[in-house]
Amino acid sequence: MLACVNVSRPHENPGLLPPVSEFFLERERLGVAFERFDGMSEPVVRAMAIGVRERTGARLGMAITGVAGPGGGSEEKPVGTVWIATDIDGVVEARRLRLIGDRAEVRQRAAQATLEMVRRRVLGRAAQ
Repeated sequence: MLACVNVSRPHENPGLLPPVSEFFLERERLGVAFERFDGMSEPVVRAMAIGVRERTGARLGMAITGVAGPGGGSEEKPVGTVWIATDIDGVVEARRLRLIGDRAEVRQRAAQATLEMVRRRVLGRAAQ
């Protein structure tokens, strides 16, 4: 199952994860001190991937967080800054990306990069 949760519009949540405000309240269960991190950071995207895998009972969880634009960027985290993570059987990998394009292109490229991360990890594991 793939789902997109637009954290800037939690009322449009498709139900896979709770709205971001409720998600951050689950910090004890996810083991991340969210008050120390903003919503777009490596610890948060890792916790999101873990949460998806655990919540669904799947072997794989994926998560993406970032600034797709057109607004919302800062000097430290400009538009196009994205964190992606995968959790496969409890092994989590995260990566920061700097993507170019409009909002739709940044979102598409982030999704493609996350699926590519999964593909490479699965192929790498199968080869061992």
